[in-house]
Parts: sequence; structure tokens; C-alpha cells
Amino acid sequence: MTAFIRALVARPVSSAFTTRRCLTPLSVRARHSHRHARISMIRGFPNNFNNDFAHNSGDRRVFNELVDFPCVFTFKVIGMAQGDFMGDIVDSVASALETDKKYLKTSYRDKGKYRSITLKAPVNTAEQIYSVYAAIDRDPRVKFKF
Repeated sequence: MTAFIRALVARPVSSAFTTRRCLTPLSVRARHSHRHARISMIRGFPNNFNNDFAHNSGDRRVFNELVDFPCVFTFKVIGMAQGDFMGDIVDSVASALETDKKYLKTSYRDKGKYRSITLKAPVNTAEQIYSVYAAIDRDPRVKFKF
């Protein structure tokens, strides 16, 4: 019984109506903290996993640690559905990767005045990913990219 009690950690849980103590297994707490560490690494928050800054500008460069190269990387772009938005984005990505458009797999979805574009492109280095994001960012119709 003492091993079972040691496996549980008491933590306070408060609500608007009552304050009580809740028991959480150590394994759940450890799994949750690992997930938090992974999310913070992806978002580029200060952490122990990634402490290299690019070009002293303060931008985090994490794709070297997160992606195994070469690979097919998926880019998602959401922007205003004006003109040939999809064609312009595909041209930008192809020129940033210095490849032909036939190697890019694209799909899109229209939702009112916005268009969501999914691009799957072969990349060899993290710098290619950053150059694609920079090329996408130059289009004023782009609202979100990830």
C-alpha cells in the first residue's frame, strides 16, 4: 500500500465552488511535462533543447533538430483568394527551392474570401524550408503560414 501511495502525488485543485486535493499518478505528470517540453521546443520558446540563434536576430532555428533530411515537407498557406493566389504561391515555392513545379504536390480549399493551400515539396536542408517561408511571406495576400 505504501508503494501505491508513493506513486501518487497530491496537488491542489481549486474551482469557484470548492477547493479539494486531487491525486495524479507520477507517470501522467511526467508524460504531460514531456509534452510541454516538446511543444515549447517547437514554438521556439527558451528551453534546454534549442539554444542556437540564427544571424544574431533572435529567431530560433529548430528545423535541424525536428526534421530528418531529405524529406517531403508539408507547407500550409492561408490567404485571400484574389487573382491567381495558388499559382503565385506555387511559383514562389518552386523558385525558392530551385526546382520544377511538377515536383510539388498541391491541393487547395476555398472558404469564402480565403483560400487554403497545402504544398508538399521535397527539401534537403533546413535552410530551404526557411527560404520557402521567406518567399511565401513576400506575398501580401498571405494571412497565415505553417
